[in-house]
Amino acid sequence: LVAGILPAALGQTGMLFLIGMGGLGTLFTIPAFSFFSEPDDARARRLLLASIAYVPAFFVLAVADFLLR
Repeated sequence: LVAGILPAALGQTGMLFLIGMGGLGTLFTIPAFSFFSEPDDARARRLLLASIAYVPAFFVLAVADFLLR
């Protein structure tokens, strides 16, 4: 979560990126903490799918923020 909003904190990205990554980071930490609390195959699969969605969304937000600045 912190690493996702770090570019905005350093002034390299804008408010769109900050808000989007705050939401994405929060949505990513839910399956991460769930897997951490009770590791099993279903939770691991959910965490994998969340990470697969997180990475492209990160880049989409970065490009959208750059184009809209």
